[in-house]
Amino acid sequence: MVNDVTVFHLSGNSEVPLATLLVSCPLKEYHKAAIEAVIPDWEIVFCTPSTIDMDVLSRATVLFGYVKPELVLKAPNLKWLQLSIAGFDRFVGIDASFRLTSAVGAYGKEVAEHLLSMTLNIIKSLHLYRDSQREHHWSSSFPKKTLENSTVMIVGTGDIGSRYARYVKMLGARTIGINRSADSDSEYFDSRYTNFELPNVIRKADIIAITLPLSQQTEKLFDLALLECTNPNAILLNVGRGKVIDTGALLTMLERGWFFGVGLDVVDPEPLAPDHPLWDYERVMITGHVAGNINLPETLDAVVEILLENLARFTLGKPLKNEVDVATGSTLEPT
Repeated sequence: MVNDVTVFHLSGNSEVPLATLLVSCPLKEYHKAAIEAVIPDWEIVFCTPSTIDMDVLSRATVLFGYVKPELVLKAPNLKWLQLSIAGFDRFVGIDASFRLTSAVGAYGKEVAEHLLSMTLNIIKSLHLYRDSQREHHWSSSFPKKTLENSTVMIVGTGDIGSRYARYVKMLGARTIGINRSADSDSEYFDSRYTNFELPNVIRKADIIAITLPLSQQTEKLFDLALLECTNPNAILLNVGRGKVIDTGALLTMLERGWFFGVGLDVVDPEPLAPDHPLWDYERVMITGHVAGNINLPETLDAVVEILLENLARFTLGKPLKNEVDVATGSTLEPT
């Protein structure tokens, strides 16, 4: 124990470690044991993002967790950064020589269930009833919708979007998937279109659920022109990245009385300032970027499983799972 915060561990019997793994993600003891079993001759350093110092950072060969890009760039010997989060946009375009992998695929259950919860809350106006409860007001006058026979458009058909599509289909909805190529391995999309076709088909949607990552192609994809193509009585949901929606354009549409409801787990800017106008719209439901937190034990297990697989691949010189080109943000799938 160092400074009552950082734990240093040297696995195996080797006096000189082959490499150093710096872990800034809080783990359970069984996770630590599993990591040690994969890299018995490595030095393993357990810490938190706030307690990383230049001594351990300078020794790190591999870093697991989330550390701000400006700090990661100070690690002179870093060969590979395995993020504990799915989002990697903050690292794209930085001048880095290390490899980058994300935890895409680990958060599908948690985020998709959050998205479904938002959907059901809004279509039944439960957030408005909660407001009435706080005011000690007995009310049954809020408008409602039904998910059955609704058309749900999911913009982003990866793990999160596909899981959400399965959930809403079980409740009787029709689903439309939107992605770059209109292809998807998921059986839970009734029809598929490309991002380029979005303006022409978005008005079909009763519910629009955004699960997109942030990239040059997706930033402010939902601008004023696209939002004007939506059904005025639609529900708009975003659990991807806040910058995918142009906040100014969204405010303009809300002022026009657009949307039955809006559910946002991500916004732009983040965090949302206390005096930001988005807080004050009755039909807007906001959660503070919590859908993808590691709140479920299964989520942390899945994140560590990705690390373990990639550690084995790294030691054997094989391609890594969820690898991202730092320069462009494109994914590099292992073979």
